[in-house]
Amino acid sequence: MKHWGLFALLLVASCLQAFSLRPVLERWPVMEIEGGRITDVGEIWIGDTLRHSITIKNTGDVPLIVYKVEKSCNCTSVKLSNMTAAPGGVITADVTVDTAHKAGQVAITFVLYANTEQEEHVFKIMMNCVPRQKQYFGQTVSAGFLKKVGAWLRKLSTAPVITSHPVS
Repeated sequence: MKHWGLFALLLVASCLQAFSLRPVLERWPVMEIEGGRITDVGEIWIGDTLRHSITIKNTGDVPLIVYKVEKSCNCTSVKLSNMTAAPGGVITADVTVDTAHKAGQVAITFVLYANTEQEEHVFKIMMNCVPRQKQYFGQTVSAGFLKKVGAWLRKLSTAPVITSHPVS
């Protein structure tokens, strides 16, 4: 009876190993990230949409499988070109960030979970979200003010213009 319990335990353990995403024989795919895991895109205007691509290459000798993506907020979208990459293959992560409700220094993170030796791969995109402003004659002018000036100038340009004076 004791032998059947040991047999059942070994059977369950082997089944778990067979259906696991973890590679057998301790061979792992290796994620090589072009440009690194932290990207600073610099300044972006508040309200603009940031689009950034990250290239992930499998430099290991077994297939890479990304099985889960988590993002830090709903303003971020991460779309993978595919969920698997053969050895030497590439996966592209297209990241889109809506900056409508962001201001100042912002760090957006997302995590890819894969069948690598370290399951979690954290990526960070840093940016400085600034209001739309311009410098004129050393003064900072907002985009809203520029729109008002533009509307005023358009009104002036449509006003009737007297080109000659009546002779009296």
